[in-house]
Amino acid sequence: MWGSIVGILFIFIDFIFPVSIILFCSVKIILSVSRNIEHNISHSQPSTISNTNSAQANRLKVAKRNTVKTLFIVAYCFVFCWAQVEILYFMQNIGVAVNWGSFYPKLTVLMALSNCTINPFIYWACYQDFQRALKRRFPFLWKGNRVAHSDQSASSIPTVSLREV
Repeated sequence: MWGSIVGILFIFIDFIFPVSIILFCSVKIILSVSRNIEHNISHSQPSTISNTNSAQANRLKVAKRNTVKTLFIVAYCFVFCWAQVEILYFMQNIGVAVNWGSFYPKLTVLMALSNCTINPFIYWACYQDFQRALKRRFPFLWKGNRVAHSDQSASSIPTVSLREV
């Protein structure tokens, strides 16, 4: 009986609570980005060339889509990496024998512990600005690749301020 209660408590503290925080923060970020995009589009100066406003609106929508995609990938990786070991902990706490010395339980622990190292790779894969910053910071990792000294390029997607979050 106490094992079940402890198992439920640990699953809540170690898994449900962090997933809830990730989801709450992700929703707040998405809402903030959406509000900033609407504000930027509605307060943009009328242009003599209508394509300029349309291009800006498209870039902002792409930035929002990239933000949503990145948040989804980060949340999915967290759930994927932690769910399996949490299920094994819960099973152990309700009385199911778990052989922690076997391959699968060791793999689940490794996945859970490695989750904290995944996010930089996700950002690297999703954002060109992050890739450029890494190349500037660690140029020895990219032999022969030169990075422009400018922080902006014609193909970069504008960033949206998240000060409201």
